[in-house]
Amino acid sequence: MDENNNNNWSIKRVLQLIMQVAVLGYIVYYIFSRRGELARLWNVNLIDAVVVLALIFVGDIIRSYQLCYIVSKLDSEITITESFLITTASTLLNYLPMNAGTIAKARMLKKHRSLKYAHFVSVMGATILITIFSGGVLGLTSIIISRLSLETNNIILVGFFVLSIIVPIALLYIPASLISDKPGWVRTAMKDLVLGLEQIRKNGKGLLVLFLLATTLLLIAALRLWICFEALNTPVTIFGCIMFAVVSNLLLIINITPGSLGLREVLIGAIAQFTGLSFERGLFAASLDRVFSLVFAILVGLPSLVVLKIKKMI
Repeated sequence: MDENNNNNWSIKRVLQLIMQVAVLGYIVYYIFSRRGELARLWNVNLIDAVVVLALIFVGDIIRSYQLCYIVSKLDSEITITESFLITTASTLLNYLPMNAGTIAKARMLKKHRSLKYAHFVSVMGATILITIFSGGVLGLTSIIISRLSLETNNIILVGFFVLSIIVPIALLYIPASLISDKPGWVRTAMKDLVLGLEQIRKNGKGLLVLFLLATTLLLIAALRLWICFEALNTPVTIFGCIMFAVVSNLLLIINITPGSLGLREVLIGAIAQFTGLSFERGLFAASLDRVFSLVFAILVGLPSLVVLKIKKMI
């Protein structure tokens, strides 16, 4: 059994590596083939860079508080400082294969805060479901405010956002009584997972807080994209950027490549083309945002890893 599992993990690692190399190779080729246009478009001033980095910092602060808040609802506790260190360190580690940052975060919370792995999955699951719901609400709001015509592309977007609202509600309210109490680690883990979600959802105020935090994070991502588009002399509305941020974040819930590196950039380029902009403008703007994200992840994530190591939390 263990040998089969190891073989499955090895195959998954190879497939992820192939996917990442292919996507990154395509981006490098695409940008290189249009380097002349990129040189004319690239006009990032210091203020834009500082604002984007500041928004990334604010986003990490919010994600750190989000982690503290959810952990507190699972009868555990973590300080905002520890949460920030874990959040920024895991963000950097997630650029390694196999979601290394998420695994490290789960181990730290279990070892130092006695948070069960199943409850950690509840934390991640609740965060994802609420983010999907928030994305659906923001997406529909953007379409309504933008007064988009009922063309095929826009109808598809409306359907996508409606499903993003309905599906999380259905999954979040799965009753634990549906899972058998018979012995077995799979049933026990699933039971712990659903019970963890129940603990989170039974507090209406708590769900509202998590919804507001998730919405704020998506709006920050949209604002970062808007600044990047403006830096590339590409006029785009903030509502358009909200749709870019929402759709790309929702479709990247399942992390195919480490840190979604490359995939998010191609995806935003495709969405830009889908909404009437050119593919290269979307790709360049998303790539610029990625550069800022990587710089921040290294500058803040590395010191966080060092501090966690000194505190013997990893």
